[in-house]
Amino acid sequence: MKDQRESGAGTVLALGIVMAMVISLLGMFALAEAVVAKDRTQDIADLASLAGAEELRVSGQKEACAAASDLIGSHGLEMKECRAEGSHVIITVQGRAKAIPMALTSSARAGPSDDRPASSGQAP
Repeated sequence: MKDQRESGAGTVLALGIVMAMVISLLGMFALAEAVVAKDRTQDIADLASLAGAEELRVSGQKEACAAASDLIGSHGLEMKECRAEGSHVIITVQGRAKAIPMALTSSARAGPSDDRPASSGQAP
């Protein structure tokens, strides 16, 4: 006859395995969400630096940073830094991942490939 002390031991083991799998899946989802959020902050930093560089070319640093800040704010992120170095704009953006309680920071730089004026479209 079977020992009554072992009755239900398989159920407890199965529940433990299922709980471990659920916790692992939740961890993977949180990590995936953090990676997507980090990519998003980098994409917005890239876009904002391009917008800032274009505005810098036309207006000045104050207007360039304002244009970048508007774009960043419209995506629900925060601009941490904006500066111009010559004809280039450097932007730092900060956002948050919902699943992980930490700030995600990305930076981007945009401007012409060199400081010479654009050519008239003819090959050198």
